[in-house]
Amino acid sequence: MGRGRVELKRIENKINRQVTFAKRRNGLLKKAYELSVLCDAEVALIIFSTRGKLYEFCSSPRGSLEKYYTDLQSLWREIDFRCPNPMECPTDIQRYNNLLQEDRVYVFFDGLDDKLDNIHSDVLQLHSFPTMEQAYAHVRREALRQVVMNAGDHEPPGVVLASRGLKLGFSGSTPQHHGKSVSKG
Repeated sequence: MGRGRVELKRIENKINRQVTFAKRRNGLLKKAYELSVLCDAEVALIIFSTRGKLYEFCSSPRGSLEKYYTDLQSLWREIDFRCPNPMECPTDIQRYNNLLQEDRVYVFFDGLDDKLDNIHSDVLQLHSFPTMEQAYAHVRREALRQVVMNAGDHEPPGVVLASRGLKLGFSGSTPQHHGKSVSKG
């Protein structure tokens, strides 16, 4: 006995709609993974929920650090364009931008290869919290150091992109990262 056809129209019940979104989102992520494995295809999937939460999948488990950084910067530019800062007070804008920058550093660290985990605490212990560019520079130096130290190893340190959530709402003053958290100390 097969499944019946589902009429494609908006689900009015909010709870049912949310459950359906979660199930179908997970199904899409699974299908993207399966397609990448079965067909040796490079697959990228980006899903935005109605609340602005981002879910992403990339089939290339190891990529260059530079590409990862560039892709993140490009994604954040797109997000900034789609969700501009609604604040008008210069003090609030500066505070929001500082919190956003800090959150993006954590997201950057979250996507790094496990081989680069040791650099997290080193960078976060700097006198002032690092900018995204400073964090990238420190991680890049460590990645290069590891390549030099492991000259016989042909697997360069890279990045892992998996399903991660980034809440983009403006209900508070800080976007929240949902996923693996990086402790400050």
